[in-house]
Amino acid sequence: MLQKLLRWNPTPDHKPLNSGCIGQGVKEKGPLISFAIELAVYAVIVFIYFFLVLHYLGDWIAHLYRDERKLYAIVALLLIVGQGIVLEMLTSALLRIIRRGKY
Repeated sequence: MLQKLLRWNPTPDHKPLNSGCIGQGVKEKGPLISFAIELAVYAVIVFIYFFLVLHYLGDWIAHLYRDERKLYAIVALLLIVGQGIVLEMLTSALLRIIRRGKY
């Protein structure tokens, strides 16, 4: 029964959807390469950011966590939002530089 299901082809008379599209693979690689570059750049920046915050703000954040939880929550949220904004700006700027040199 399972072998019949695996061999069953509901549309045997039709060509595959991507047959006849010349250069389709080339067009699809551009966004994929851009995404891979962005992911790598973003990973490096997040790694550096994490250790900078840990090194310079680690003791202060630990103090806030122990003694002033409400202020700690506010600072943590501000760091998260700030990280998102700054890292997005850096990543976008670096990708613009990379793309400008490539094209």
